[in-house]
Amino acid sequence: MRSWLYSMNFVEKHLRFLRFRTPLVALGIVALLSAGIQVGAAFLSESQLKATFLYNFASFVTWPQEEARKGQPFRYCVGQRGEVESSLEQLIRGEVIKGRPLVSHLLIDPAEADTCDILFLRMPLSSRSRRFLDRVEGKPVLTVADSADFVRQGGMIALVRRQRRVVIRINLSRVEQSGLEVSSLLLDLAEIVDQHRERP
Repeated sequence: MRSWLYSMNFVEKHLRFLRFRTPLVALGIVALLSAGIQVGAAFLSESQLKATFLYNFASFVTWPQEEARKGQPFRYCVGQRGEVESSLEQLIRGEVIKGRPLVSHLLIDPAEADTCDILFLRMPLSSRSRRFLDRVEGKPVLTVADSADFVRQGGMIALVRRQRRVVIRINLSRVEQSGLEVSSLLLDLAEIVDQHRERP
């Protein structure tokens, strides 16, 4: 219990820092978390690190008509409850990004997926999760999962454990087809995957 509180205090300390600094500095902290802090170390668990990435994607991805949506909830949708989802819920509680309060929602009906801004799923995809993913195909919903295979199964971003690190893989073609725009700062941290090429 003590180690969990210590690690969460570490995350919260850095998220407070991110809220009051420039996006460039914020992403630098995310890069540090990915490259410099090992999964399972005293500071962050794998679930906490993945939740931190999910939190920051809201700042480094641009959605259509963002100005018109200020004041409306920014919806993180999840397909199930687990450690990543619980960590994310704690991180976003009371937070506002781009003028939008962050909220978490457990999906039940595939039709609800249309209202998501970020959809986080677990791999392998269940038939239910597959319906969620199919529902948002081509729509401005950032889809994220925790396996490298996800970006080749119709998903946009994979958070992949590699040895004792978590790395980001992005299917850029899928992102662009949906009308979303990923910051070049985030792209520089990621492995890019599309139908024509891969860039480590």
